[in-house]
Amino acid sequence: MLPRLAFVIVICMSTLATAQPLPVPKAVTDPAQLQSATVENLQKFSIPTLYSTRQTGGSAWSPDGTQVAFISNISGRSNLWTLPSGGGWPTQLTISDQRQAEPAWSPDGKWIAYISDKDGNELWDIFLVSPQNGEVINLTASPDSADEAPAWSPDSRSVAYMTKDKTSPSFEVDIIDIASRRTIHVTRNSPPQLGNFSPRWSPDGSLLFYTQENASGKDSNIFLYDLAAKRATNLTPHSGEQTFSADAFSPDGKSLLVTSNAANGYDNVALLDIASKQLTWVTADKWEIHANSFSPTA
Repeated sequence: MLPRLAFVIVICMSTLATAQPLPVPKAVTDPAQLQSATVENLQKFSIPTLYSTRQTGGSAWSPDGTQVAFISNISGRSNLWTLPSGGGWPTQLTISDQRQAEPAWSPDGKWIAYISDKDGNELWDIFLVSPQNGEVINLTASPDSADEAPAWSPDSRSVAYMTKDKTSPSFEVDIIDIASRRTIHVTRNSPPQLGNFSPRWSPDGSLLFYTQENASGKDSNIFLYDLAAKRATNLTPHSGEQTFSADAFSPDGKSLLVTSNAANGYDNVALLDIASKQLTWVTADKWEIHANSFSPTA
């Protein structure tokens, strides 16, 4: 019994002799100042200042280039503001407790389209606001659908947009006439696995393109809708899984600037000739590259 007790005492003493106190963990942040351990001379922000930082969202140039419309929560909510392109303090154009997004300035400069939902339900309506007097109009007024991505016709008389009923899995493309509120269904009753996105007008307003994408994200096509003929044409027929999406009409209306992985499996930029449906690759890299827009003089 005594040898066993002595062994236990020796073990306990050895454990006490080798145990080291745990280091006090270093505070992640100083309660008074936020700092960086890796960046020298970093501007310091107090926690209250950090929480008062505001965000800026989507933006759009005025047609004459003298102003920029943009979304910001400077006042606490995401509302629409305008700012002189030369700089200065912005002017709040809309005052609402509901969030707003996707501003789009009409070509005649009389209206700015934007989307707004109610209490975060994501059933967006498209609104118009006058940059001159702040008058606001609910253009689509559809409480049971999400209306997004407004795109103005060149004559400022119509808006094309994406719309999805709250019970539907698919986005469709509609056009609404500003004066009459008459609606044209560019797409309708799309299969559940297909959605229609990003409508854009040709420079003369006679055509509209949109991208039709499979829900898998691995296959898509670009369609061209002729408003006079009321007919859509697939500009990118293909076999197998390839993605095509359109971003802009060329100023002469003869080609589209597109993003596609058809060349080598990576997203690259190409010009799509509308008449021949032929692609001319602008880039052919093994890296993701996405199209954006043409210069006005392209």
